Amino acid sequence: MDDAPFVISRKSQFYNFIVYVIHRYLAHILIWASSLFIILTFKALINNWQHPLVLKIIGWCAANMTAGYYERTIELIILVMLLTLFYAARRIIIDYKVSKLAKAAGLFYCSTNCNDDERAKSDTFLQEQSSECGIIYISCSTGYDTFARPSTPLYNALKNCHTIRVLLAHPDKSGLSQRASKLKIGLEEYKGYVNDSIRYLKEIRSDGITVELKAYEEVPFWKLIYMEPHHMWVQQYPLEEHVQKSTNYAFERKPKLDIWPIRILNKIHIYSGSLPGSTICDFMVRQFNKMWNRKNLAVYNFETDKFE
Repeated sequence: MDDAPFVISRKSQFYNFIVYVIHRYLAHILIWASSLFIILTFKALINNWQHPLVLKIIGWCAANMTAGYYERTIELIILVMLLTLFYAARRIIIDYKVSKLAKAAGLFYCSTNCNDDERAKSDTFLQEQSSECGIIYISCSTGYDTFARPSTPLYNALKNCHTIRVLLAHPDKSGLSQRASKLKIGLEEYKGYVNDSIRYLKEIRSDGITVELKAYEEVPFWKLIYMEPHHMWVQQYPLEEHVQKSTNYAFERKPKLDIWPIRILNKIHIYSGSLPGSTICDFMVRQFNKMWNRKNLAVYNFETDKFE
């Protein structure tokens, strides 16, 4: 969402979607496919029960059942049902344990971004989460596909903030040129994305919003979006791929007391306490502040339009 505009062919999207579904839901697909096969076979037998072949099959089944196969068939059906129940119980237990781990870490949203629909859902979700935030911190590469264009998820959210901090890759340092080279994008074009983001920040700053902008020299690694007081959006920049292919993780801070009065106060932003270091969100906020307070960062002067 933050490098050059990302384009992927329809054929590649389809293949990626099929691979993702098979990899994640293979067991479910097999169970449902076998169940559907049994139902359709049974329906076909009922609709064509007078067919000679069907009558032979029914006669053979009846003859074998009278020979003791009836009890074995019942046993087989019971065995299949027990195996299905065992598998379902196992999946429920595993999912419960994983959900407890995710809750302990503060993870409340995750998207693999394997196709256009997944990416659209991620952008919509980010837009909803950021719509009422008063403070937003952003660390990214160019910012062009994060907040600088009208169709980006944070474009309108920044206009409704009162405090914004942004970390971008320095347009005149080696980190940005290396990133452009890895993505096979022209350096001047890539610099233009940074300049577009700066122009948008100047525009919203003229409306009275507090905007601070700094630039780092390294190759972009983390994409962080912190939405005060509770949410952190995290992505990792793939080495030679667009960041849109990277998985999205959304973390939240936990209240000190997980009881319903505190949760209500949390939602209406009256109480915003959290256990220090209790979630990934707290850790990533500290990482952003650590990066922000580094002395080797270039600070943008909006009066002179230069990094100093």
